[in-house]
Amino acid sequence: MMLSRIVISPWKSIRKTSTRLNRGTVRFELDDLEGALEDFQRAIELKPEYAFVYNNLGSLYMQKGQLKEARQNFNKRLHLEPDTAYTALISLGIMDRFEGKTESVDRFSLALDIWHSPWGARLHKRSKAHECRALALICMGRKAEALAALNDAFECRYPREKIELYGYEMLANAPNPPDGVDEMLVIMRRAKEARK
Repeated sequence: MMLSRIVISPWKSIRKTSTRLNRGTVRFELDDLEGALEDFQRAIELKPEYAFVYNNLGSLYMQKGQLKEARQNFNKRLHLEPDTAYTALISLGIMDRFEGKTESVDRFSLALDIWHSPWGARLHKRSKAHECRALALICMGRKAEALAALNDAFECRYPREKIELYGYEMLANAPNPPDGVDEMLVIMRRAKEARK
C-alpha cells in the first residue's frame, strides 16, 4: 500500500501544478491578474522547480509594471532551464532596453539561437512566440524581419487570443526606442481594437 502512494504521489503533484498553471494562464488571458497571481504562486508552492510557471509569473509582473519582480521570475526561469528560456530572455531584453542597459542585445541573440534550435521548432506554431521574435528583431535593428515575424504571429493566432501591448509600449517609451517599434505598436493596437 505504501509503495503505491509513493509512485502515485508525484503524478498527483504534477497534475495539481498543471491545473494551477493552466487556470492561471486562462485568468491572465482574461485580465484577472490577481486570480492568475494566486494560481501561479500556488503552482510554485506545489512544484518550485516547474520553470514555465516563473515565465508566466514574470509576464504578469511585467504587465503590472513591477519590473523587479518580473526580472526575478524571468531570471529564475532562465536558471532552471536555460536552453528553453526563449520568452524569458526576450522579456529580460525588453526590460534591459527599457532601462537603457546594453546587454539586451546579448539576450535577444541567445533567444534567437533557441528559436533556431530543435527545441525552438516547437514554438513556430505559437503566435506569442512569433511576437517575441518580432520584438527581439526590432531591438536588433532588423525591422523588415521583425514586421515579417509579426505577420507570422497574426497568421497563427487563434480568433479570441489576447493581444498584449506592454512589451511594445515599454520599448516605445525606452530612452532609445528601436526604429520601427512605433509602427509595430500601431499594428498591434489596431488588431486589439478589431478583436473587440
